[in-house]
Parts: sequence; C-alpha cells; structure tokens
Amino acid sequence: MSLSNPTLPEITDGYEIQLYHSLGHDPIAPGLCHTFTIWPDRNSGAKYETRSVMHEILPNVSVGIPTYNRPDYLEARIKNVLRQTSRNFEIIISDNCSPDPKVQAIGEHFARLDSRVRYIRQSHNIGAGANFLFVLEQARAPLFVWAADDDEWHENYLEVCAKNIGSAQLFCPSMEILFLETGERRELELPDLSAPRGTVANLPKFLCNTQPSMVYGLHKTDALKTFTKRELKYDLWDVALLYHAVVNLGITVGTGTVYSAGIEGAAYQIKTFGRRGSEDKLSYRGFIGSTVLSTLQSRQFPGFKAKMRALVLLLKMSSDLIIHLRNAYPEKSRAHHRLLELPRKMRARYDELLARLSSIKRRFITGK
Repeated sequence: MSLSNPTLPEITDGYEIQLYHSLGHDPIAPGLCHTFTIWPDRNSGAKYETRSVMHEILPNVSVGIPTYNRPDYLEARIKNVLRQTSRNFEIIISDNCSPDPKVQAIGEHFARLDSRVRYIRQSHNIGAGANFLFVLEQARAPLFVWAADDDEWHENYLEVCAKNIGSAQLFCPSMEILFLETGERRELELPDLSAPRGTVANLPKFLCNTQPSMVYGLHKTDALKTFTKRELKYDLWDVALLYHAVVNLGITVGTGTVYSAGIEGAAYQIKTFGRRGSEDKLSYRGFIGSTVLSTLQSRQFPGFKAKMRALVLLLKMSSDLIIHLRNAYPEKSRAHHRLLELPRKMRARYDELLARLSSIKRRFITGK
C-alpha cells in the first residue's frame, strides 16, 4: 500500500495502521511495532498527513539463566528454552565470569542467533547468590522464571505455567529429580496448594512439605522483586521466599507439564552461605528472621490469633527442618544445632516411661 496517494474516504478522526516487526523469527515473539497515524491536515493544504512511531513490544515472560563454567549444560539449556511452545519470552543469561571461554562463545552465539537472548558476562565473580538475583533485576516481563543451567523443562512448560498462574504469586507444576549421570528420574511429591483457598488453608500443607525446588516455578515479577529487596545471603532463602509467597498472594501447584531438576552425582549437595568466618556451616538466623517478618507483615490472616498460630507452626517446622538437615549433613551443622533434638528426645523418653508404667500396671491388675 502506498501512502503518497492514499485512496481513503474523507475522515475526521483518523486511521491508525500498525505494522509488526517480530524478533526471534516468530510472528508472536517480542519485537517492534511501527504505528502509522493518518488524519486530515487542514493547515498545509495536503489531503492527508502521516506520522509514525516505533515502539517495542515487551515479552510476557523473562527467563533468567545464571551460569558458571558449564558450557555443555548451558548450551543444552538454551536450546531447551528456545523449543518452548510459547514464544513470547526473553532469555537473560548471566555468565559469572567463567574461566572457560566456551561459555562466552555459546552465550554470544545464541544472542546473535535469536534477539530474544541477552548474554551478559560479569567482569568478576559476584557470587552464586548475586548472580541468581542479577537475572531477576534485568527482567522486563510481568512474569519471571529461573532456569538453572543443569535443569530442563517439557516443551509446554511456559505455556502451561502462564495459563494457570491466575491471581497466585507463583505457579508450580509437576516436578522431578533428574540424575544427570544415570538419566534416572524421580518424581517430587509437592504440597497440595491452591491460592484461591487462602493462606490459612495452605500454610499447614506447605509447612508439612517444604520443597525448595518450587522456587523454579513461574513468579509474578513485581511481587518477586519486592521480596528480593531484602538481603538474601542466608541459608534456606529459597524456602523463605516460598513461605513469603504462601502468606501473601499464594502458591498454586498444578499439573500439565514437568520441571526436571538436574543433580550431579548420587545425591544433592547442599550449598551454604553460613556466617562470616564459617561460611561452610549452615546458619538459620536469616531464614527465621525473614519468615517471621513475612508473617507479621502479611495481610492474609483473619486476625492476630491466626498470625500467632502461624508463628507457632513456623517455629515447629523450622525446628524439624534444622534437625533433618543436621542428620542429612552433619559436617555442615554447628554444635548448638543438636540442642533442638533435646525436646524430641525428652518426649521419646517420656513416652517410653509411660509405656513401661502402663505395662507394670497391667501386670499388677491381671497378674500376668
């Protein structure tokens, strides 16, 4: 169509024509929109005047891939994301100053190949936690998801998550453990959570089955950035983030697609932040402080008593979790963590004593 001599009827309000220039070789991918506005120009004497404005079409989902020195995993992960059935997304890769030059070569290659991919190389190693948050800070879309370089998604992962997140702060689909060396897959049992049920109904279920891998579900970006304004350099920050989501807009767990959490070796090796001077040991001060603060700030509880009940449940869960981690990773635990086992041992001794007294009483009465 030529705009020099347009054949248009006499108009008073004008016409608007939008031409879309898609990025990523897909008609519904993020790209550029060229808008032409045509309306009568009575001042110049011309029959029509045209103006055009070019503006960017933002993606619906930001995918953050923090990576360090694992080029083979990174390449496979980028390809896995690019195969998604939903195409309206951006990929943000943050290379934490990897010494292996293949990482940079792979990142730059995919950034040239597909303009939805942004590759950023850090000038120095900023630490795993900071790199994790960096990709979130770069996100432009209303929805955000972390994609660890050793994990993988089913091809409809983004489509299903975006369709089902609704009013929740986080949507988490089915999950499994993928042992990278053997290829074995083991399903993760997730808590039965639904944001519409409300915090009071969901919180006990979450506290009985906290799965840190749920942090790799699809988040509302603004809500996630609000939480991450806190200092996150503490152990179990991912569980604290999930707890914050439960006591605010909520988490919905669903089906329809699968997230596979890759693990090198025979078992997961916990990574510690610790405290200054003993970073190789687990510390729970930050976790407990953050979760208590989330409880007190939440507006989802019907009253003060409900908040107090939530705090009691939280502290019991924290105690059970610390004991579990002490037994699973004794080399990462501090000496005073064993004190939490005393109430449990005392209760076990008390129950044992009651059982013996009951047995003695029964023998005395029956003579047997």
